[in-house]
Amino acid sequence: MAKKKKRAKKTAPVGITPGGAVKARLKEFNWRRMVVILLSTIAAFALYEALIAAEFLRIGGIPIIMPVYFTIATVLIFAVLLLNHGISQKEVTPDMFKAEYKDMAEELSQKINRHKAIARKLMLILLPFLFAIFFDIIYLFYGDILKNALSLIFGGV
Repeated sequence: MAKKKKRAKKTAPVGITPGGAVKARLKEFNWRRMVVILLSTIAAFALYEALIAAEFLRIGGIPIIMPVYFTIATVLIFAVLLLNHGISQKEVTPDMFKAEYKDMAEELSQKINRHKAIARKLMLILLPFLFAIFFDIIYLFYGDILKNALSLIFGGV
């Protein structure tokens, strides 16, 4: 009997795997968080439009819901920036502090990391408000164009 030759596996260069990088990125992507953000954005925008349509709290003929959403978004943006200590994504470690703060570096780093965790959770509340405002502005400026485009595509929508 003839022995079968073992075929060498064809491998990609180091660090490059065909399709593997994309699959790995898709596996590590937080799909649950995306669905939560999507559903909460739909809810925030639906509430926004429902309150405008119901003429809820009109002052001088203008619905007050838009300034309320802008105020909520502004307060949340400032809260996220303050709690996150800027826009850094790095976790703070005790060795990042200057020599004069070494005695309390451990508790300071824990406190800052707790603040950053709270800021991440606040961003989940902030994003739906920002998206609702964004979609409303798109609708205000491009609503007629989108309606005409959809009527051309779907025939009289």
